[in-house]
Amino acid sequence: MNCEMCHGPSAAHVAAMRAGRPYNKNADERPVDFQDISSTEYVAICSQCHMQSVERLPVEGDGTVNYSAAGERFDRTLSSRALIDYQCKPFYKDGRFRETVFIGESFVLGMFPQRWATCGNCHNPQPADAADNPRSLKFGADSDRMCLGCHVQFQAAREAHTHHSPASEASGCVSCHMPRIKNALLCKARSHQIDDIPDAEMAARFGPAASLNACLMCHQDRVTAWFSARLKTWKTVRQSFVEASIR
Repeated sequence: MNCEMCHGPSAAHVAAMRAGRPYNKNADERPVDFQDISSTEYVAICSQCHMQSVERLPVEGDGTVNYSAAGERFDRTLSSRALIDYQCKPFYKDGRFRETVFIGESFVLGMFPQRWATCGNCHNPQPADAADNPRSLKFGADSDRMCLGCHVQFQAAREAHTHHSPASEASGCVSCHMPRIKNALLCKARSHQIDDIPDAEMAARFGPAASLNACLMCHQDRVTAWFSARLKTWKTVRQSFVEASIR
């Protein structure tokens, strides 16, 4: 890992800085300014490493991939292999990703269609507290700030949305919307689909082991029928809360 893995080949920039010369460029020219590029370009850069299905095809005679030595990044469009090309093992029966190497695909499937969310909404790859923040989270342990900064309607009435005490772990945004369902080397990693909502129908159809959900992962003494009944009451309360927020 080095600067150019993300910002692209930047020899001209380095030379200008060492010589004390101005270095005027557009935001998407190297070194890339992540604050000013589009969400598509932002996610495309991160996906070079964090998306299993992304196509890494050399486009120049020297075998260069990811960034082109000629000047243009060769992939701004998340070009990737079709997921149907993979075996079933990386997926749960409900279609969600089981393996953490597909973390980029999860994000693109869940949040990215809105075309404003990027990896940088939650992560800072250059945190000041890097030694104590190995996941490069923007707000460290206070992960709810990453969600409530945009979903402001839930700031003052969290319990009506989560149906759990605001002080409990179950009330955390990631507990329901980013459950630990991905296989990693040493642990279970969080899903990055983010808009993931516990689905009683899928759990009943495939079984809780083949369609993991946050509710039954926590309430292990309960069964799918209880899960389904609880969610039906939640939907009524949630709909009333959303309508009140809109008004």
